[in-house]
Amino acid sequence: SGEPLSRGVPGFFTREGYVKAFQGSVSAAALQLGREEQWVLGRPVSSAQAADAALGSALAGRVRRRYLEDYIKTWDAFLADVKLVPMGSTEQSLEIARLLSSVDSPMGAFIRAVAAETTLSAPAAPAGALDKAAQAATQAADKAKADLARMGDPGPAATAGATPAGPPEKLVDDHFAAYRRMVEGQPSPLDELQKAMAELYAGLQAVDAAQKSKQPPPAGGGGGAKAKAAAAQLPEPARSMVEALADAGDKQGRAAEREVMTGDLKPILDFCTRAVANRYPFAASSRADVLPEDFGQLFGVGGQLDEFYQRRLAALVDTSAATWTYKPLVDGTRPAAPAALADFQRAARIREAFFRSGGKQPGFRLDIKAADLGGLPDLTLDIDGQASKLVAGGQPVTVSWPSQRVASQIKLSAGAGTPIVTDGPWALFRLFDRFEVQPSAQPEKFSVLITLDGKRARLDVTASSVFNPFRLREMQQFRCPGAL
Repeated sequence: SGEPLSRGVPGFFTREGYVKAFQGSVSAAALQLGREEQWVLGRPVSSAQAADAALGSALAGRVRRRYLEDYIKTWDAFLADVKLVPMGSTEQSLEIARLLSSVDSPMGAFIRAVAAETTLSAPAAPAGALDKAAQAATQAADKAKADLARMGDPGPAATAGATPAGPPEKLVDDHFAAYRRMVEGQPSPLDELQKAMAELYAGLQAVDAAQKSKQPPPAGGGGGAKAKAAAAQLPEPARSMVEALADAGDKQGRAAEREVMTGDLKPILDFCTRAVANRYPFAASSRADVLPEDFGQLFGVGGQLDEFYQRRLAALVDTSAATWTYKPLVDGTRPAAPAALADFQRAARIREAFFRSGGKQPGFRLDIKAADLGGLPDLTLDIDGQASKLVAGGQPVTVSWPSQRVASQIKLSAGAGTPIVTDGPWALFRLFDRFEVQPSAQPEKFSVLITLDGKRARLDVTASSVFNPFRLREMQQFRCPGAL
């Protein structure tokens, strides 16, 4: 709420306020009501009835219960308003973890104070000022009983405020029992929490050192797993505060790891940018080609992208779904997947299509068959000077890619007409890009509709694998991966 912590809880709703202010006053008020009842009604009341009217009456019980319910509401509201400050940096998380893991931790003092202030049935500490006040309040209540007993016939004294379920203060004690349990035993759960906080602090120190030295952080990141396990046993708001610090530590550990990975990825990004960006086939309109050797170095099995993925990402990535994501963390949440992760998935798809035989040398085969020449007698397919005739219904021509020549050239002609010519290592891809391509229900098959000399022919193409490299959308979508 923005209120200062020093404002705290009103004194009336503290243990001292209950013992010194409420207990004595409620007994006196109940005694006065008993005396007024005698006077108004004008009849004697037995000592048992008087005691019941004063200290065990329904009115006194309702007042006491209402006070105890308000006591709970006041403390619940205060506890719900206490949170850790937001943590935006490793340095800030480190400072908070250092304070909370120290011997004189404010977290420990906070939990012990709440436990003491919300335990009303028994003295908070032996032989203290509160015990003297409690003794005085008890003596006042006993005097009230005696006074009322003298007002009527002798009879058994009633037990003030007692119920079959125990003293009324048990309402507060039970509601905040989790805080009391935190400070009981040797070692207490609070002691175990301090150990977990010390480990969290050590984990954050390791993350900070890794960030400063540009080295990968240790396994486990910020060390929040144990702190979260300890926090699960805590009452609120202590649980949320510890979880917030543990989450911040884990988040900063992951950020440090991604920062180091991004640094390791930079040489690959630089090579990828020079070799692939703005080059065909990744840029469909570009006149510059990706060179086969560079293509293999980047996308091949054991190539730069594959090696980086296997070394740094494979253990972190869930590839079971259609879209790759990071694996869940210990708490079940999934870190957000950066755009670069999608590019590693696209690179894997490209590798499947072009590097079926393994290694860094791309290659595939396909068969081209003339299905319908549309009145043309035949077609001639010339690849680097080796010409093949395509006749309707004839045998297919098998083509291997890439050509042995980097400066490859492909010509497609009908009779003595002007041929269609494409050049470069991706000449076959450029040739098919010139025409309409129709996919089929089978991924390895497609048709190419060709217009030559005003006539329309159809070629049926069958690739050597269902991982068809032609019209691979990942080629158009791929971008050199940057930040992880």
